[in-house]
Amino acid sequence: MDPKNEMAVEEAVRIVDGGLEYSIYLPDKDVDYIQGFIFNKRLPYERDMLVSMCSHLQKGDVVLDIGANVGNHTLYLAGIGGARVMAYEPNPHLADAIRRSVQLSGLGNAVTVRNIGLGKVAGHAHFEKDIPENLGAQKLDIGEGELQVERLDDQDIPSPVKIIKIDVEGMELDVLEGGRELILRDKPILYIESATEANYRQISTYLAELGYGYWEGFNATPTHCFRPLASIALNQQVERLIQREVFQEYRLREQLRLAYRAQNDAIAKMHGLEQQVDRLSADLTSKDKQVRDHEADLLVKDETLTKNNVMLTEYQAEIDDLQMQLKRLNDLQPRIAEVADSVEAGSSPEQAVRALLHEMAAIKKNLQETGSRFDAMRVRMTTAEKQLSSIVDSTSYQLSKSIIGAGTSLSGFLKLPFAIIALLARGVSRRLAKRNNKTDKRSFALKTKDLIIREIKARPALERPARKLYNRWRGGQSAYGEVVAGQLVNVPASLKEDAAPFASRIKVATILDEFSFGSFACEFQAIPVEPDNWRERFESEKPDIFFCESAWSGPDSVRRPWKGKIYASVNFKKENRTALLSILEYCKANGIPTVFWNKEDPTHFDDKVHDFIKTAQNFDFVFTSAEECVERYRLEHGCKNVFALPFATQPRMFNPLEIADERTKDIVFAGSWYAVHKERSELMERILDRFLDDGYSLKIYDRYFGTDDDNHIFPERFRSYLLPPVSHKELDRIYKSSLFGLNFNTATQSATMFARRVFELMSSNTLVLSNYSVGVDKMFGEDVVFVDRDPSRLNELSDQAVQSIRESALRNVLENHTYEKRWEFILDSIGFRYRKNDRSTTLISRIKDRAEAEKTIEYFSLIEALFPDAKLLLLLSTEMPDDEVAIYYQDYNRYGYGVVSEAYLEKYQQPLIGVLSTANMLYVSECNFPPLSWVEKARAHIVYAGERYIGFDINKDRYRVYPLDASKPLFGASSGFAPLIYQENGKNWNSAFYI
Repeated sequence: MDPKNEMAVEEAVRIVDGGLEYSIYLPDKDVDYIQGFIFNKRLPYERDMLVSMCSHLQKGDVVLDIGANVGNHTLYLAGIGGARVMAYEPNPHLADAIRRSVQLSGLGNAVTVRNIGLGKVAGHAHFEKDIPENLGAQKLDIGEGELQVERLDDQDIPSPVKIIKIDVEGMELDVLEGGRELILRDKPILYIESATEANYRQISTYLAELGYGYWEGFNATPTHCFRPLASIALNQQVERLIQREVFQEYRLREQLRLAYRAQNDAIAKMHGLEQQVDRLSADLTSKDKQVRDHEADLLVKDETLTKNNVMLTEYQAEIDDLQMQLKRLNDLQPRIAEVADSVEAGSSPEQAVRALLHEMAAIKKNLQETGSRFDAMRVRMTTAEKQLSSIVDSTSYQLSKSIIGAGTSLSGFLKLPFAIIALLARGVSRRLAKRNNKTDKRSFALKTKDLIIREIKARPALERPARKLYNRWRGGQSAYGEVVAGQLVNVPASLKEDAAPFASRIKVATILDEFSFGSFACEFQAIPVEPDNWRERFESEKPDIFFCESAWSGPDSVRRPWKGKIYASVNFKKENRTALLSILEYCKANGIPTVFWNKEDPTHFDDKVHDFIKTAQNFDFVFTSAEECVERYRLEHGCKNVFALPFATQPRMFNPLEIADERTKDIVFAGSWYAVHKERSELMERILDRFLDDGYSLKIYDRYFGTDDDNHIFPERFRSYLLPPVSHKELDRIYKSSLFGLNFNTATQSATMFARRVFELMSSNTLVLSNYSVGVDKMFGEDVVFVDRDPSRLNELSDQAVQSIRESALRNVLENHTYEKRWEFILDSIGFRYRKNDRSTTLISRIKDRAEAEKTIEYFSLIEALFPDAKLLLLLSTEMPDDEVAIYYQDYNRYGYGVVSEAYLEKYQQPLIGVLSTANMLYVSECNFPPLSWVEKARAHIVYAGERYIGFDINKDRYRVYPLDASKPLFGASSGFAPLIYQENGKNWNSAFYI
């Protein structure tokens, strides 16, 4: 079969009516309203009028279809009505579509197609404007143009003509005047569209002069039937007028009835909502009272805690005072004895000393009494501590605290069931311990603490690291459970902040197409599922979330396991989504949140053939690529949790690392030509011509390279610039071959939906040239050159300005528009507890003396203020004398800074476990500190660095890879520290790029 005919069959539908049938080719069904209606409904457009027209026809009667559009009326009247139809359509694209329909239907002997317009006088014309969503609504502008216009009276038409249908967008009177002789000769029945009252009055007045009268009306845009009065008896005319009035009254009554019913339905619905609001208000009042009661209870307990804390503070102050007095007395006693020994008997000083000794005895007695009071206070303090611990540890206190948290935040509400379970487990454990009357032996923690204290006393230098080790061990122990009455009680991970998984460690079952899977898969633990293995994968992998997009095939674009199984469709008689719906049922039964991302909005929002909206309604959370569709999901389709989620970039695939010696200034475009979108095609032609006129060369990577499909063939003058397409994984090489990347948007009015290539070009450090889009302008503004609105801007930009714009756009996308950010937005929107991926950094400063240590600490204070998760490690250089190393350990470890000797590391070559606890490091030698702005920038670029350092050197070209130079500041993953110290830079960690 000829490829064009094969395509025509795919774009055609079969219409059956009264046992007869025909086929109609609809090439613009995705954009044109009328064609979309016919394709989706499998019905002719304006059928009531067509049935009326057929009632006047005999087989072989001649009908003129003037303004035939895609052939809706022509094919019905020929295929169902048996008429001979002459179709007049000035649009060559639509005229060609009618010819293909005639060929498919086998109506070649019944239909004649003329690709001309009809008017009052012969001449030429062009369409005033392109209206792709309603091609038949394009109006002719008479004067100049490529379209031919002729008079109806000049046509070679067989006589008599039975019916004439005229739908020419306001030129109906011109057509009538140009066919006056034919109308007077054959007196055909006329069906004429009149969009306005003024137009109708002009037509009816003119036809009255020709002996015609109004008979009946049809359609949304009024189409009126006029008949020759000579062929209608007077009584029929009168009766028709009366019927018109009666029918009009019936229509008005029906409209009033429907309006009244709608009003009653709205009132009933509002009444139901009011009742629901009343119930919710009552429930809220009850909950508020419970919260207030628990707040009051908690307040009493807090007051008790405060009083006990005050008492403890007072007791401690008294104890400190007594200990100070005791120390002074102990210090005084040896001196008194010394003085007493030096005084001779019988002397006056001897008497003074005796008095002093007498006073000392009194003081000792007072000391004994004070010691007794001290012991009593110690007992009271111990009792108060136990009481305080008992209150804090009591089930009632913990339960009250959990309930207050549930009433004040969503996270607290979600944690409440787990808190109750933990408290219940603790209570059971305590009762079991009490029942068994177990003696509580010293815990392993206390034994460990005693051992550490003994080691500290023996080795004072170990004090700080030992305490850190003990506290870290205690923190690690508490992350897994709590020891209650000698028993380890497991606490749900969701109740502990540190137990929440990192965003990248969450397990996600996915149904994503190739591009989306490549973009999202490295942001979480992806578990791609297919129709025949999903249950096995869910059971074995235990995913936390199910994430599905408006997929056409799934990640395998060759096998296409999900083809036609995600969207609903009016074309499918049976349910085509059984596997997907089964997954959703499984998720609901197992408490797995379900997320749907419709990336086809707004283009396919009203598409009933590829109905992703109907699928979205089954998910817990819906994300749309078009912000303007959010409210439509809620109001029209009842989806409660709806959010806007634009495309983004994946820096691991699209990043600024240069791969060529130098970028060209060619205009690079990776995309397609769509002749069906005339406005877009005309704009592309103007823009591409402008680039060529300005001296730029084009590189067009055509997705339909080599096709014979007219819809995707570039105009002849651009074909020498066409190149074969490349895969999505190879696009970064294309984007980074030039300074300039071209983008075209078909949908230009969306606030968030535009091509993903905009983000990917920017993260490739390529300047984006684009036609105007509301979303692109809103998100990036001056960082994009809108070549249709400001054609001269590109030529006016200096090389420095181009570099500045590229850098600004790159920073924007890396900080705000990566798929990591989009994934975090999804998790935040669905209320999933997680931790952001670890970006913590250790400043490793290689120092050789105390001055460099102090400079490092001063610089680190600035780093720490900017990044609170930062840590400091002083790397003592091999240039430092061995006898000074211990002093640095003693002086700087106490401040929480890490200290390690480079000589020690080189000597023992041990794995650096525990030396660095952060994800990343900033290595600096000789206090060669980089600017803080550079550090912030490096933290954004680390995502694509891999096993390569990011270096700082103003003399190096940006984003180019160089051999490793350890004398420069280096930023990288902490796993790069060992290769740097041990000089094990083989295939990995042997280079750096500079930003």
